[in-house]
Amino acid sequence: MRKSFFTVVFLAFSPLLFAQQPQPAPATSAEQQAPPAAAQPAPAQPSAQKALNNDSVIKLIKAGLSDDLIVAAINGSAGTYDTSADGLIALKTAGASDKVLSAIVQKASAPPPAAIPAPVPAPAATPAPAPAPTPAPVPADTKATVHFYRYAAFQGWALKPGLYCDGILLGYMKNGTYLDVKVPPGKHTVSTDDKQAGATLNMEPGKDYYFRTDLKMGFWSGSFVLTMIQPEQGKYDVSQLPPLDSRDAVHELPASH
Repeated sequence: MRKSFFTVVFLAFSPLLFAQQPQPAPATSAEQQAPPAAAQPAPAQPSAQKALNNDSVIKLIKAGLSDDLIVAAINGSAGTYDTSADGLIALKTAGASDKVLSAIVQKASAPPPAAIPAPVPAPAATPAPAPAPTPAPVPADTKATVHFYRYAAFQGWALKPGLYCDGILLGYMKNGTYLDVKVPPGKHTVSTDDKQAGATLNMEPGKDYYFRTDLKMGFWSGSFVLTMIQPEQGKYDVSQLPPLDSRDAVHELPASH
């Protein structure tokens, strides 16, 4: 009797228990039509190319590859080769030709590729310096210079011979002095009071001519003569003497006289 009672109660509440349980959401039409996605295999990673060596070359030879193909493989791939006498003999024994051996030796002795240097930026353009001003040309001396001088000597020290150029009196030469005279270029005659003791020469512009005044003793009296001196000696002699201090001396002849 009791079992029947519990059976009736369970059947009465069963619909309520099933109504309270959540129902699964209905599948959409896209989900109903799409087949299950297949698992995509991961992409295979490329294996790094192995460097060739003596054993690799021997394998290529035994595989029957031609010398040209083996040489191309050696030149186009990285390689670590044994190029000692034993290594080359082993390759030769395995059937390597001289062409293949030569390619191996050249590959082993080739220097590693040099790194490409980074480009150096071009320096900034430096403005060119302004040209230095050209100095004004110095006008050349258009006249010649005649240097008359006389050694300092006790004999005849009181005598003062006259100096002449083209007959014009230049001054009286004192003992131990010199006199410089500018003359126009051309032919000129210089002399002392003794007109027979002179010299005539063609004087060039800018050049120096030196004449030493010497006392020439005679039977009854003495006279002064001019002796032409080389410029090297005359320049030194004049540097040892003071200039003639006579204000009446002529230091430059005019262009026309």
